Amino acid sequence: MGKGKSADSAVWAIRTALKESRQVWYCDHSRYLFNRAQATAGSAQGSNNLQDYFQLEATDSFNNMAGKQMVYMLKER
Repeated sequence: MGKGKSADSAVWAIRTALKESRQVWYCDHSRYLFNRAQATAGSAQGSNNLQDYFQLEATDSFNNMAGKQMVYMLKER
């Protein structure tokens, strides 16, 4: 998921991965996990779309300079 991809493209890529039984992780502040800001950079309302399309299951958390960050596994609704 690179910068400039549309939200539709990101949703399609995530759904494809989930259908292939691959795990998709989400965290706003980690460059090593799925990053919603990068995946939805092409959509004005993209940051709100992820929760509209997928269930976010909290699995872990970590602390960084921005505070506590949650890590989620994405699942189909």
